Amino acid sequence: MKFKCLSENLSQGLSAVSHAVSTKASLPVLSHILLEARDGSIFLSATNLEISIRTSLPAELEEEGAACLPGRVFTELISSLPKGEISLAEKNNLVTVKSQKTSSKINGLNPSEFPKISVSGKPLFSLNPSVLVQELPKVSFSAATDEGRPVLTGILMEALDGTLTLVGVDGFRLSEKKISVDKGITFKQVVPAKALLEVSRLLSSEDSMEVLLSDEENQIVFKSPSFEICSRLLEGSFPDYKKIIPQNVLTTAEFSVEEMRATLRTVSVFAKDEGSVVKMILNPEKSEILLSASASEVGENEASLFAKITGEAAEVSFNIHYLNDCLANIGEEDVAFRFTGPLTPGIFVPVAKTDYLHLIMPIRVQA
Repeated sequence: MKFKCLSENLSQGLSAVSHAVSTKASLPVLSHILLEARDGSIFLSATNLEISIRTSLPAELEEEGAACLPGRVFTELISSLPKGEISLAEKNNLVTVKSQKTSSKINGLNPSEFPKISVSGKPLFSLNPSVLVQELPKVSFSAATDEGRPVLTGILMEALDGTLTLVGVDGFRLSEKKISVDKGITFKQVVPAKALLEVSRLLSSEDSMEVLLSDEENQIVFKSPSFEICSRLLEGSFPDYKKIIPQNVLTTAEFSVEEMRATLRTVSVFAKDEGSVVKMILNPEKSEILLSASASEVGENEASLFAKITGEAAEVSFNIHYLNDCLANIGEEDVAFRFTGPLTPGIFVPVAKTDYLHLIMPIRVQA
């Protein structure tokens, strides 16, 4: 293998795939990056067996071939070089990297040891990546980070009747977002949230994206003009989340997201201890929401904001961090809070849209 390319192009490609390089690999090859010179281009691949990333860049090929190089060393070396043309040559798994003023040699592994990455399968749907970039954060923050129940660390992706539904749930909160897609698509899979965030990061500037399901139906593939990202699917039964969503609403309060966030900043001073609990009192007669928090050794405070309230007076307590996460990600100016009972989930939805829902479990406070 022998070729020339621009160091800045190679550095950018290595930075993209390095997120799939394993840092705690039981197999040494998983800490490496596969470099292939063929078909007039350079292909870079990395995998940790959960997610695989492949990208390509232009190069002037003199001899086709492949090399498998330690990801950290290779990435740091190329990023340290000045912009401009560099040459790489491989012989017996030893790669020589030359720039105008430097020459380096990197020991690699046999490329045949690198796991085979499959990027083919049954087409599911196509989507502008910008839609995923915009909408994914509205559900991904609700996915669990605790590996105790692996399926909850994923995002449910379900397509039916022209609607793609994304759902994240961790046992304390739930987010649901609906996106329009082509009709005739039907599938239901759970994709690791970390993998979808990588897709969102890498494809943010791409013009198109195709999503495929592997023939074995255990992996999902995201393909764009510049990237191929393959992720394993999560096994296990995703919760029947629709049963969790209450249907009976006792009180509805509409308020400004910015005003609520500002009020919560004040209340949070006393909600940092004692379980981060904030109490919400809905007062229809005064058209206000009263927020309060207390810390036994510090003090207490309360603050109010205007709200358009319909229904009966109500009182409920939530974890203030969950409230802040919801408001930070909902992406709208005005939100409606639907009170369903002091011990049943509270529902937050945009006032002007019907395609998003966030649910938070209340906290039971001792009188």
